[in-house]
Amino acid sequence: MKTSTTFGVTFFTRLNSKKTDNALIFVRITVNGKRSEISLKRNVSQKLWDKNKGKVKGNTQEARALNNYIQQVRNKLYDSYGELQKEGKLITVATVKSCYLGTDEQHRTLLQLVSYHNKTMQAVLKPGA
Repeated sequence: MKTSTTFGVTFFTRLNSKKTDNALIFVRITVNGKRSEISLKRNVSQKLWDKNKGKVKGNTQEARALNNYIQQVRNKLYDSYGELQKEGKLITVATVKSCYLGTDEQHRTLLQLVSYHNKTMQAVLKPGA
């Protein structure tokens, strides 16, 4: 079965302008040739970054923790892509990114729900009794 969309996840670094050795880690999501990037808000020494593998070199506790986090992000992105496929939604860079970040769902607070209830039921409910 052929898929109609292409999907890719790549991790890369960009040099931090304030510090010469440390670089910020980013993830690039690619769907059908369109790209979007998300900062992971993590720093790594440029010497320890493996460009080809997209992860940190070494076996230190810090390197293992960063590589574990990168793998978790990768898994969550692939889960978001699979969820969109399963639901039959249009798969774009923006929808995968919003699903990953959790901004695609509208969450309501209890105060918003009570306010909505009071507005919609004002004509139906009678005061007193």
